[in-house]
Amino acid sequence: MTFTEACGWVATVLFFISYFPQLMRTYRSKSVEDISIEMWYILVIAHTTLLLHGIGVNSDPIIFNSLLGLSCETFMILMYHMFKDPRKRQARRLVNGMLKQMMKEFKERDNEKD
Repeated sequence: MTFTEACGWVATVLFFISYFPQLMRTYRSKSVEDISIEMWYILVIAHTTLLLHGIGVNSDPIIFNSLLGLSCETFMILMYHMFKDPRKRQARRLVNGMLKQMMKEFKERDNEKD
């Protein structure tokens, strides 16, 4: 492994690690109030073009970096759309609670019949 290739792998690991503070904070807080979704979409475009470049020059560190970046960005974008409207979250919880209650009552009635 050359020095240049080693630098590529070190950069790949560091870039991957750099996503975790924001991903974990967003996941724990379930809040995306201060997230710039446009930045995450631009990162998807950047990593997609970098992936194509990496394939073109046959560079494993660049390919791997791009795939890891795309996976983190996809996760963040999914969380953004899941958490962006608290009212939808509350409605989802309400519906889930109602469904659980209905299933519980259905099972109780089914058990009473037996």
